[in-house]
Amino acid sequence: KFARTWQIFDWCDMSTLYTYQQWIKVGDFSAPIVTAPDIDYNGDGEIDMPVFSNSPFSCEAAFEAPLPVVEENCSDYEVHTAIVREDIDSTFNSNGQLIGTETDTVVVRVIGWNAPSRVVSGIPIGDYYFRYTVTDGCGNSTTRFFPFVVEDNVAPTAVCDQNTVVSIGGQDYGRVYAEDINNGSWDNCGVENLAVRRNGYNNQTA
Repeated sequence: KFARTWQIFDWCDMSTLYTYQQWIKVGDFSAPIVTAPDIDYNGDGEIDMPVFSNSPFSCEAAFEAPLPVVEENCSDYEVHTAIVREDIDSTFNSNGQLIGTETDTVVVRVIGWNAPSRVVSGIPIGDYYFRYTVTDGCGNSTTRFFPFVVEDNVAPTAVCDQNTVVSIGGQDYGRVYAEDINNGSWDNCGVENLAVRRNGYNNQTA
């Protein structure tokens, strides 16, 4: 910021003098430009939505939150990161009839701009957003939301009995259920379905 002084004379009346002071401020008045984290899984040159997997022994994920791409030419900046999700709540009238829905933004984790680590843990499977708020040294700020997902990419572990004895009943038939040969099959996110089938069955074989 600096001052400029203007003096105006009237050539027809040299005794007349007008003096004005003008203050001029030079500063950064543009907010930072924030774009999605530079993640390209398949190398096609297009930015991909981040996908994180749960850990092998948990149905929750631990990962390092990526930083966004920031364009700011005039000063340093701070990146404040939050992991948020959207919860949709149903709204009912006094008669119990559904009249609409409301979307609530829930903050799951917060990462400060000067946090010693950007690793977060305990994030359940689901759809989320990275909420980035970038503030430059002049106080200009930009907030952007970028989606990401946490998926269960860990296959279940099937454990079967090594030896199973099946009794043949009437009409020379026997029945085997999945529970009969299961010996502790498990999945870190829970077993949704347990089934068994004949492998290489040939009904012409005695």
